[in-house]
Amino acid sequence: MQETRIAKRYATALFRLAEQRGVVEEVDEQLSKLEKLFRDRRLTRLLLHPQITRKQKEQVLLRVSSFGVHELVASLLKLMLRKHRIDQFPAVACYYDLLTDRSRGVEEITVISAVELEDEDYQEILARAGAYSSYPDLRLIKKIQPEIIGGAIVELGRDKVVDMSLRTALTGLRRRLVKHRYY
Repeated sequence: MQETRIAKRYATALFRLAEQRGVVEEVDEQLSKLEKLFRDRRLTRLLLHPQITRKQKEQVLLRVSSFGVHELVASLLKLMLRKHRIDQFPAVACYYDLLTDRSRGVEEITVISAVELEDEDYQEILARAGAYSSYPDLRLIKKIQPEIIGGAIVELGRDKVVDMSLRTALTGLRRRLVKHRYY
């Protein structure tokens, strides 16, 4: 998920407050649960609807989050409702998770392939990627996307991407052929 500057500010402020109170993990867990609820776009549309009062929206949020939320999370939700930025909540939750991982010394590595790879292949990718990570632990996320045709795309953290997919190679070849065709 692409985080905006606003989402990063909210997440960073929330993380600092949670860190001061020693509830970083609890808040992270609650944000993850709420983020799953926000995947339903109807909830976001309801919370952004101008004819529904803020009090009614807060009640909807409390009902939807039946597991109970920490006061910091509740304050965040109320603030985002008041500022009409509740649509940014999934990005805030995602960036908060990144901050939590960094504080634990964990970096996420996503391996996207056309088909499921063997465990040995994943282990080799993890071993090689470890040399490029600033963090001691890597958390593997596997994604299958048949449209990349073959090969793999490896995303380390949020800023390092190695695209070794066949689709990208074919696209590059096509561009070079078309470019030289007219000369």
